Amino acid sequence: MWLAQELSEKMLSRMKTADWLSDVLYAYEGTIYISRHYILRIHDELVDCAFGHDGAFTWASDVRRFCDKLPERRSARSQLLKLQVFDAVFKILQSEE
Repeated sequence: MWLAQELSEKMLSRMKTADWLSDVLYAYEGTIYISRHYILRIHDELVDCAFGHDGAFTWASDVRRFCDKLPERRSARSQLLKLQVFDAVFKILQSEE
């Protein structure tokens, strides 16, 4: 729900959301730790891979809907990379404050 609220407050279109994620990730020069033993490797196709090469980035709209109504089930394992990308971006932005 927190992710949905943060994205809704940004008022970005689906494409602008993808651009924003890419801009933050690719500008960051540090290491992004997902867990103690796992590092998120930043590469040119990371955001596209996370969104399953869905050029419309429909998932960004789906997440915003969770502000009004929580999903009825947990996120599928296939959504993990998307969530890790969003988490990494928010961690980067928080560390820059």
